[in-house]
Amino acid sequence: MWPHLELEDGTCISQCTAITEYIDGTFDGPSLCGNDPKERAVVHMMNRRAEAGLVFADFAKVEIPANLTNLIAWRARVSARPSVAG
Repeated sequence: MWPHLELEDGTCISQCTAITEYIDGTFDGPSLCGNDPKERAVVHMMNRRAEAGLVFADFAKVEIPANLTNLIAWRARVSARPSVAG
């Protein structure tokens, strides 16, 4: 499973970055993606680092330090969900 947002017209938007950009451009309030090109670039960079790090940790069998209890709990919840990958 991956995050997705279904719009009123039935359109589905998947992936966190795309959903965040949609919300940022559709609703008033503080920007989720940055207020200028530099902020948007930094947000994009950090999203990619987070995505790559989480995927790489699984692939490389990297052990998560025991003091990162929230991350460990989150990964346990995610791994317990049904997945198209098996």
